[in-house]
Amino acid sequence: LWDASGNPVNDAQATEYFYLKSGTSAGIHGYRSGGRAVLRVHVLWFGWPPGGSGAGSWRPAGGREVTLFEKRHGAWQPVSGIVRTDASGTVRLRVPESWAHYFRVQVAETQRLWGDTSSPVKA
Repeated sequence: LWDASGNPVNDAQATEYFYLKSGTSAGIHGYRSGGRAVLRVHVLWFGWPPGGSGAGSWRPAGGREVTLFEKRHGAWQPVSGIVRTDASGTVRLRVPESWAHYFRVQVAETQRLWGDTSSPVKA
């Protein structure tokens, strides 16, 4: 890509810049332990190599804001406040519940990364 003057957009002389918004992928896994749902959330983002040449890859999304939801009475309701993923893109949560429920996680959108909502998991 080039700017109006013919400079490549990754050149220091370029007068125009743009950002590609990258994709996000959220997954959730869970199990029950002693009257609790134990949930592990993993968030990835799709990144391109510097300069934009070559193939991109999915990378751990550290520091992303996520909210956990539980299905109650047919509607998704937040269970947690906003929490952040660790450097490996992971959050571990324990939710006290006497019986199994469906859970999902929603990742907040940022200026450069799309948000995502995981598929539900029963725990």
